[in-house]
Amino acid sequence: MQLIFINIKNMQLFPTVRFLQRILCITGSLLLCTVFAMAAGERPEQRAYHEAINIITAAKQALGPADRTGNIQSLYLQYKGQKYMDGQGKKFGTVTDVLPVETIVAMDFKSGNLMNETADRYRGGYLFHFRTVYTDTAGFSFEVPKIRFSGINQLPVSGKQALQQNVLRNLPLFLFNMALEKKQTLRYHGTVRENGSTLQVVSFAFSANLVLDIYVDQRTRMLVKYTLNSDHPVHGDQTITWAFSDYRSVEGVLFPFIRTCSNGVSLLRADTLTEIKLNQVITDSLFQQPSGYGAPVVLPTRIREIGKNIFMIEGLNGYNPVFVAFRDYIAVIEAVNGSDEAIRMIQQKFPGKPIRYLALSHYHEDHTAGLPYFLKAGAEVITTPQNTAYVQAVNRAVHSILPLPTENPVKTIEVRTLKKMTDGETELQIIPFGANSHTDEMLLFYFPKEQLVYQADLLISTDQGELARPLIPLNYELYRFIQEHQLRVKTIYGTHWKEVSYAKLEAAVNAAG
Repeated sequence: MQLIFINIKNMQLFPTVRFLQRILCITGSLLLCTVFAMAAGERPEQRAYHEAINIITAAKQALGPADRTGNIQSLYLQYKGQKYMDGQGKKFGTVTDVLPVETIVAMDFKSGNLMNETADRYRGGYLFHFRTVYTDTAGFSFEVPKIRFSGINQLPVSGKQALQQNVLRNLPLFLFNMALEKKQTLRYHGTVRENGSTLQVVSFAFSANLVLDIYVDQRTRMLVKYTLNSDHPVHGDQTITWAFSDYRSVEGVLFPFIRTCSNGVSLLRADTLTEIKLNQVITDSLFQQPSGYGAPVVLPTRIREIGKNIFMIEGLNGYNPVFVAFRDYIAVIEAVNGSDEAIRMIQQKFPGKPIRYLALSHYHEDHTAGLPYFLKAGAEVITTPQNTAYVQAVNRAVHSILPLPTENPVKTIEVRTLKKMTDGETELQIIPFGANSHTDEMLLFYFPKEQLVYQADLLISTDQGELARPLIPLNYELYRFIQEHQLRVKTIYGTHWKEVSYAKLEAAVNAAG
């Protein structure tokens, strides 16, 4: 029989081997708990359970009187912060890129309405600004400025609970409430010393597959942080830490005005609470569907031939990877999320023809999440010089939760100058794009006979297949590159959304002056 326990350093229920890693660090606490438990006539596990309840109850009481903490009818929050571009920066291994991020949360607990809005920016000029709304009977999301997406996505109401819990777990009062609601899973794990303070450590089952470890300051009773273990498709196992500070009283209840998120290696995010309202009327317009939007555009997942022997897997988890069927082998461009399905579709269409090469435009996670599947299939990776280390790092990542293959043989081909691939009938040119406002290194893919360019992130169309307006720096960089290299281009395809005619890009650039 396999021994299972809740690990303070892991979000899942792990087997005995994880237990052995932890015994040394908590032996002292367990011995102390045993002594007290024997004196009180309790078993050690009972003592750990009751002590955890006492700690969380005291921590909740420290946030404010019961008539205030137990009588919050509505909540409105605005955060402004910084996002450290781990996995989306200019160069793998650096997290010095920092971009602004804004979040608004509105909850009416009496009506059951919930709104979460984020304005998220990415290198090169991209803004992704979306609002998600749930009522008791409906759920929907939409792009607020309607730059690229013109439709309203209808969401199942069942998703409301998960969003609400994920928002509230970053507010200590509500996190403590959730812990007490699941008090049967609470366990005390002793104390640790951090930055001159003694922290009491308590864990509880936040959900069916997620355990949170809560760290409460023994003196102030304030929540200092909580940790959870996750399995990232690229980085593998990592401990995520949300930390809280700068507590201030709002209507008699203490709230942290600063929160940070890190992954054990680097800072990922830092937010400041800029506005908070308790028990005030929240305008109904925040929870209503706006006018001027249509039905969502959904790309069906299918293999589409966009040129002779050139195929796009359209709508694969929202991405459009491309593959080329050369005479004796397949070359794939981009390893997006869902690459296991992409490989299956390719092998079904061309049985017996090996996937020999995988070309990556750049290292960003949305273009490389499926890399392990291609390595398992034996594909050589064609990439930029800096990305060789990235490919090796992805291959070494350890996955305890996600069913991703690891530690496969790796062969890389670094592209420093123009590389041509041809079987005499079909020709693919892989061209170094060079440093740009999105990343330090990028590859562009050009099919001269078809006058077709395939690119990643240099241009993302609207869901209607039009140019997104206003143009952003990356769009101008793509146009200049095509001009300077005298590429004959009719159509621009991309990893994201639909193709755009080059004539439209040229007209837009010229109109902008």
